[in-house]
Amino acid sequence: IPEKGPYLDAYNKASEFIQQRKKMSDTGNAESARQTSKDAQGEMQKLLSLVSERQTAQKAKETMAAAKTQARQKGNLEKNLLFRLASYEESNADQAFAKNDYSGAKILYRLLERIFPLCPQCANDKGCVDTLQLFVAGLKKEVERLPEGSVDQWLNEYAGQIENQAAAFLEKREHENAGGAYIRAAFLYEKILEPASPAGK
Repeated sequence: IPEKGPYLDAYNKASEFIQQRKKMSDTGNAESARQTSKDAQGEMQKLLSLVSERQTAQKAKETMAAAKTQARQKGNLEKNLLFRLASYEESNADQAFAKNDYSGAKILYRLLERIFPLCPQCANDKGCVDTLQLFVAGLKKEVERLPEGSVDQWLNEYAGQIENQAAAFLEKREHENAGGAYIRAAFLYEKILEPASPAGK
């Protein structure tokens, strides 16, 4: 168990409920002991859920790292705009993971797993942004195919706004800003798609 964070909180609460249940059982307070036992089970379930979520995020990180390595093997990508942007987002995912935001980290790692292989396909900054633009358009179509009522409309509208910002940056030839905005839009679309994805379940 880590020294701090949601793991420790859930573990401590479960332990506290177990101790309370023992005291109540010893004093003959059966009804309160049963309720405390249910509370302890709930906290243990929360702990197990956190462990599972962390493991899933860790696996997504490893899969993304493998995709990044394969992309690097196809050429020198140090000056590749898409590779630089994806690497920056990788650091954001690592920070989210370190702060116990396993859900957000997992989604971003899975998104980057799909973006890194695109890096060798673009030869210049504009080409990289064009590649991202097509990628985001594909994600948007996936969202549009989801059953009516299953789409988070606020997220969908926000993603559309970010996508429009990206297009405006691209029109002004601000390629780095455009690329960053397209990746943010892609993250939001990926977040919408996550519950419907077999990998997300």
